[in-house]
Amino acid sequence: MKEFRWRGRCRIPVRWLFGLKAIILTVIIVFSLLIGIKSSTLAGGWRPVLHTAVFNQENYLKILTSQLPVLTMQEEIESGRTPEDFVEDAVRAVAQVKVNDPKSFLQAQLVLFNTIQGATLTAEASVAEEITVEKEEDKEIAVVETNVPVQLPSNEILVGIYNTHNAETYLPTDGTDRLEGKNGGVVKVAETLQNSLEEIGVRTARSEKIHDYPDWNQSYGNSEETAKKMLREHPSIKVLIDIHRDAGLKEKELVYIEGKPAARILLIVGSDARWDHPTWKKNWQFALKVHRKMEEMFPGLSRGVRVQSGRYNQHLHPRAILVEVGSVKNSLEEAKQAVTFLARVLKAVLEELE
Repeated sequence: MKEFRWRGRCRIPVRWLFGLKAIILTVIIVFSLLIGIKSSTLAGGWRPVLHTAVFNQENYLKILTSQLPVLTMQEEIESGRTPEDFVEDAVRAVAQVKVNDPKSFLQAQLVLFNTIQGATLTAEASVAEEITVEKEEDKEIAVVETNVPVQLPSNEILVGIYNTHNAETYLPTDGTDRLEGKNGGVVKVAETLQNSLEEIGVRTARSEKIHDYPDWNQSYGNSEETAKKMLREHPSIKVLIDIHRDAGLKEKELVYIEGKPAARILLIVGSDARWDHPTWKKNWQFALKVHRKMEEMFPGLSRGVRVQSGRYNQHLHPRAILVEVGSVKNSLEEAKQAVTFLARVLKAVLEELE
């Protein structure tokens, strides 16, 4: 075992130094977060705490300086360096983090930050595992786009559509949020998307097989078999879409496009948090591409891209996405209107694929 000698009298095992470093780093992070939690929970719960402590660099620096007043001292000392410089050097030497870069604290402890860098993250108290990525793209996986449209083949199925939760409906239209054992409003929305794509020259395959009855918990297992069959029968499919509607919004969201009210669209991407899915970033990359095209063609139609811990059958195809069209509070007509615009977006995206 390696040891450090100090003036020939004291031997310090290397593992002690690593342990000391870990302890100091943990104390710094935990103490800073606890101070933020103490003040923020009194003002409005955990959500502000997560946003302040994790994702706002300026506020995180304020937390650190509030507990380490020496960081705010501006007086120069004899060596020409401020106390702030010495503290920064000491912390960097012991803990290998930068005081002026709060993200380095988190990257040292949270693997997530090594996967998702530079993205805008919003932690939601109701779904702790979710990561919302809106109007930002991961720099490490950003693709180079040529934006040169190509002629789509007229004899090949390019888009596959199905519904994992067939029973989902739109409350203002159906008077209930689910039709157990039946095809609800989301299936009609999927049909509208198919028709809209066909009208503009994008051939589409769609299944109306019910997957969420009698056992809701088996929905994704059932729809996985449908998706596999669809891909076997139509190997030319370039985009695989599972149509849903959101249930968690407090009020419905609308956007007016070409003078028509349309429900807003959220793109959901699975990850490898719970299931094996080594290529999930390809799905994320494609979802970001669709999101950007929506913003370009129909600003406000997209609610962004959300990465969640499930897999959602997206391991079956690199361009498989889950599309939530509006919420339970939207009407069926608003949801249908939304996918007529989505169809035009998908065609534009398909034309830009290599």
